[in-house]
Amino acid sequence: MNTKTLNINYHDMNGSNFITAMVVLFLVLGVAYIYLVNTTVFLVNARSDAEDGGSQIESELALLETEYLSAQSAIDLPFVLAHGFIEAPKDSTFAYRPKLQNQEPALSLR
Repeated sequence: MNTKTLNINYHDMNGSNFITAMVVLFLVLGVAYIYLVNTTVFLVNARSDAEDGGSQIESELALLETEYLSAQSAIDLPFVLAHGFIEAPKDSTFAYRPKLQNQEPALSLR
């Protein structure tokens, strides 16, 4: 059996390929780093804007609650009587509706 060996000069071939691979790798990592830092800064800025918007909405809600409470305290008996409401009888606790003949109860527990 004849055995032949192939002599490859790795020093000449791997030197340039290794350097090229490392340069490409560093370029890819650099671009990825810049992209990730840019995305992080963008998302932090968006979160800050969202928190500011939330604070603004909370302050507007507080103003609306204050207006509601002041309007609610302005409603008294003369105000509602002037708008057509009637006073409830003193002895009634519930509002009743007369039952029609052959009417099933609206709610039942079976």
